[in-house]
Amino acid sequence: ALARLPDGFGRPVDLQRGDLRWRMSVPEEGRLPFDNLAPALIQWTGGGHPAQRLAPSNCRLLQLSIRHPEGAALRSFLAPLLTDARIDIAAGAATLSARFATPRGERTLA
Repeated sequence: ALARLPDGFGRPVDLQRGDLRWRMSVPEEGRLPFDNLAPALIQWTGGGHPAQRLAPSNCRLLQLSIRHPEGAALRSFLAPLLTDARIDIAAGAATLSARFATPRGERTLA
């Protein structure tokens, strides 16, 4: 997947903490493309995804919104990798926000 992305997304680095092991794209400059709004790629290599270890929280992601002046280009680069309809990438001022359903109603982090 990393080979299909433009320069700047980084190189794969092997990481671990306890029994968790993963490979993550790490940019040489320390910042991801698109003003650091492009995602880092992570490939879990240990047994199971760590999210499966979390206790239920009664919160769930409704939408992750990424806005960037070059949002169409970012969306095009990531389209083959993203299949989650909750992720919305579009042109606009550079911002990142996430909307959640919680026991106390919807909440947005921006």
